[in-house]
Amino acid sequence: MTTATAQPLPHVGITLNLTRDAKACAMCGVAVEHPVDRVDVNVGVRWHRLPGGNASDRAPRSLVVTFSRCEACAVRRQHAEALVELYPRVAAAQGARDVAALRFEAVLAVGDLLRAPISLDGAVSGNVSAVASARELALLLERVLAPALALPFSRDAEARQGIAGASPWAHVGPELRTAARDGLAAWLRARIAKPSSPVALPVPEGAEVLGCALCGVGTATAWRRFNVNPRPLGGSTRARALAAVACPVCADAIDRYGVGRTALAAALLAHAGVRRLGGVDDLEADLLAFAALPIGTPPNATPFEGADFDALRRDAARLGVTA
Repeated sequence: MTTATAQPLPHVGITLNLTRDAKACAMCGVAVEHPVDRVDVNVGVRWHRLPGGNASDRAPRSLVVTFSRCEACAVRRQHAEALVELYPRVAAAQGARDVAALRFEAVLAVGDLLRAPISLDGAVSGNVSAVASARELALLLERVLAPALALPFSRDAEARQGIAGASPWAHVGPELRTAARDGLAAWLRARIAKPSSPVALPVPEGAEVLGCALCGVGTATAWRRFNVNPRPLGGSTRARALAAVACPVCADAIDRYGVGRTALAAALLAHAGVRRLGGVDDLEADLLAFAALPIGTPPNATPFEGADFDALRRDAARLGVTA
């Protein structure tokens, strides 16, 4: 049994009629014979003739087309939801949580379309690229989101009822593939680009905290301005927030965890070159951010001046954590 007559997809000679129980993957378009995930797309209102009525007797009805997700696309959706958890500030900038997850899912799909999958777990290896910071995720959205949002098979839901692509992403034409490839290449260039001669900048004028609010360093290649209440960073209660700045490493920790002791501990580990695995409660209890010190305290010459980075690295090695 079929639910629709297959029409050739652009640029592909073969499409598949779906059986009654199968659904097309909402992302890559392949047939899912035993669907578990359900993806409903509300196409809009359509007017239908009333049973037994005249030709002019019509009533509005919402048209909903149901898709699913294949195994590979379901895993990618899980990765997208993990990015929402890892980078809540970047996610919030996209709007509602489900909108952020949809956008993250779409940009990750670009990697699979081009057979250059994007992972979440560290360095670049071969043709596998990794989102390793809030900055890299923001750059990925900036460079790739426009073509990524045009990729899902369900984008043309009404025309694709009852059919599926003969292979993953068979519905994606050459122009869209080129746009996706150009965007991904631009992201890869941007994420590895480094100034030929980095310039150490002093803390900008107007900051009441004279060093990075977390690590205290007095010079950095860039600064993030923000207002900070010292209390969640180990300081005493103050009547007002302070104008502060953060160096790039500490700014990334703030993007991940917000301003607080968890971000402070994550920044310490990042400056030490230790990859954070699991909780950091034992570190959080003993840390004091630079912004918690009295106003006018001179900045540090190095991040977390006085911290024993060598001891942290030895502890990491002993626990099997990659430094």
